[in-house]
Amino acid sequence: MNYKPEPNKAEEQEQLRLENELLKLKMQAEYGAVFGETNAALPPEMEHAFLQNILAVEEHYQNRKTIKVYDLIGRPAFQPADSLQEEEVKVEVKRLLLHMQEKRINLHVQGKYPALTIYKFITEELFEYETDDLQIEGFTQEFIYEEFHPNHKADIEEATMLFLKNWFDRDFERDFFLLDEQLLLPDKKVPAFLTKKEVLEKLKLIFASYVKFKDCKYVLADIGFQWDEKESRGLGHAEGAVKYTALLEDGTEQVIEGPYKIYFSNQYGAWLVMHFIFPGFNWS
Repeated sequence: MNYKPEPNKAEEQEQLRLENELLKLKMQAEYGAVFGETNAALPPEMEHAFLQNILAVEEHYQNRKTIKVYDLIGRPAFQPADSLQEEEVKVEVKRLLLHMQEKRINLHVQGKYPALTIYKFITEELFEYETDDLQIEGFTQEFIYEEFHPNHKADIEEATMLFLKNWFDRDFERDFFLLDEQLLLPDKKVPAFLTKKEVLEKLKLIFASYVKFKDCKYVLADIGFQWDEKESRGLGHAEGAVKYTALLEDGTEQVIEGPYKIYFSNQYGAWLVMHFIFPGFNWS
């Protein structure tokens, strides 16, 4: 009788690593997938499961069919919006959201709107929306109300809060995308600009002068924008006041306060900072 020893754990993992590499090559050749460097600490079993899930999505996507969201979630019964009382609308919105979640469809609403607005959106727009008929275990589809109906004021407010946070944290590197590729210089007869990289360097120099900012306070007093629906672009601003204490390396403290105004431009689907006036910052 010939005895064939069973492979040990190390041999099994090495075989699985080889299968993973072959799977990556298959996905690169057939679907144009791009993979970065693999984390050496990632168990091959976990990577294999991840690759199999991605492959299932890719194969399904290649043969995908579209379907209305309403059909995808099983055509639940609902009443016309005009036939419901205010309290009934709130109950129905919750019911439909829970039903969609059970069918792996999630709707995210970032702003605050009347319940009737969301109910009409779900029943009159989202239900009629054509989406990929992806029936894959564990796969959910995510929808955002504001992607259908942009809330420019809320988006500018969110960008302003991020700008203030980055300033008080003395770090814009993590959220460099907040700045436009070129920022307008003030008080020029002919428009002049600094690149995003140049502005980031200027900010780093300013922040390096201090150990930290503390006792940071702010007020957001006004948000405004002009939007060109035809061109899908616009200009906006946010203004208010800030007060914070800057701690220097020698231990002394400097209170900095005053009004701020942040100017935004939206040409590519996002509100980006194109210029700002801020206590503690000098463009010259």
